[in-house]
Amino acid sequence: MKLLSLSSKQFLTGIAPSAHSETGGLFFSADGVTPLYDAGGTASVENGLLQAGPSSVNLSGYIADSIICGASHIVSGTAYMWMMGNSGHFYYQTVGASDAIDRASANPISNPRNGMAIWGPAGGTLRLYYWRSNSIGTYDMTGNDHPASADSHWNDSVYTYTEYTSNIRPVHQFNGNVYYGNDCYLGGILDNGMGSADHNAADSASYLLHFPQRLKVSAISDDGTYLVIATTTNIAGNNTFAENKIIFWDLYSSQWTREWDIRDPFIYGLQKIGNVTYVFGQYGIYEVSFGGVRKIFSRFIGFGTMSDVGSGYGTSRACVYNGSALLFATDTTIDSFGRLSPDTPAAYFKHFKIPTLVGTPTFISSDLDVGRVYVATDGPKLYAYDFNATTRSTSVSAQTVYIPLGDKYRITRVDVVFGEPLATGDAMSIQLKVDEDTAASTAMVGSYAIHGGVRRVQLNPNGAYIADEQLSIVVNFTSGAVKIKRIEVYGDRVSTEQ
Repeated sequence: MKLLSLSSKQFLTGIAPSAHSETGGLFFSADGVTPLYDAGGTASVENGLLQAGPSSVNLSGYIADSIICGASHIVSGTAYMWMMGNSGHFYYQTVGASDAIDRASANPISNPRNGMAIWGPAGGTLRLYYWRSNSIGTYDMTGNDHPASADSHWNDSVYTYTEYTSNIRPVHQFNGNVYYGNDCYLGGILDNGMGSADHNAADSASYLLHFPQRLKVSAISDDGTYLVIATTTNIAGNNTFAENKIIFWDLYSSQWTREWDIRDPFIYGLQKIGNVTYVFGQYGIYEVSFGGVRKIFSRFIGFGTMSDVGSGYGTSRACVYNGSALLFATDTTIDSFGRLSPDTPAAYFKHFKIPTLVGTPTFISSDLDVGRVYVATDGPKLYAYDFNATTRSTSVSAQTVYIPLGDKYRITRVDVVFGEPLATGDAMSIQLKVDEDTAASTAMVGSYAIHGGVRRVQLNPNGAYIADEQLSIVVNFTSGAVKIKRIEVYGDRVSTEQ
């Protein structure tokens, strides 16, 4: 008797809130496993096939410090991603290139902060702006290395401000201007309409907005109409609920227009999709608009630590992929929430595993290459992940939620149908679980070495395996590039008559 059939439709629902959820995704856990192969970049040919996530590509040959901010732009027909590290090294990466290049290897920028923007006033010169303690520098992006003193390409102190809170320097472009936070102040570099800019420093001398002293600006975005500012009282790393406010400002009034409270230990990032702003807290993601706020995603294991935010990593650990989904880093994976491709549902996944012993993520970006995600860690390292990479991760697993069976069954076999025939080096296995207090069954192995280049394997449990009322399936991707189209579970009802 066929008890279960799990296919692409179920795989694409993603990760559920808990092991026994019947309203979320199929999986209880799936670190480094994904059914997304063409994430909106090319015509989908393998979306829906469950497989190991892509292996990382190491681009760290010249990385000398932890990358904490970045920005992308096309210069003279070439797309660049510029990145700055916490010790002042300044890198660029181009499409399809190998290692990132350091433009400040001999003369690092002193006292860098996690703020960067590529901007120019209307009719003025486009430059890259980078934040330091107490000053804002510019670079004309011509390729020259950072000098020991200012020259025609670099200037470390175009604008000055008085720094009150180290490292946390959120920056956001909106409505032709650049806005940034410093402690409880909001400042800006503003187009003055004459081909140049005016600077309102984010300090007590010339701020645009001054929030209550207890509220520190931790992230900035917009909703298409208002500037949206996240503030928090928790910059000391306390693992407790803090006062967090999401503030809406119309850009010209002397006071903000509206504020919403969010109950979370802290807010570390804001991202915008359409005209909706998404708020990243330690324990959840919130959807915020001028009309209200609602929690759309809970994760009580946490998305990061306060030390990440205090070190200047927080606002750089989230981005928007392809204009339609959120990408964000945990300490061990790169996750997504939303619709990565038009042919897939909105769901939560943990597509990429961070390599071991390389530190935790400090920066993530998907703005340079279509289908490629860049991730920096405090190793310090820089990696790239291609959704459709030929080389896949190994030794990763996905476990389904506990699926109700409605009775007691003896599992007789599990069939695995592959989207592509097994090839040399391909190996996977299936295990069964009846609850979290009981060990998983002995692995049932399917591989090219055992079965050859087949599209279906029949796997049999080692002895009688009894599933009473519920069953969870563990899929282990051992090696190669296994692509699973369907999993079928067969069994016989066990009589309960005395």
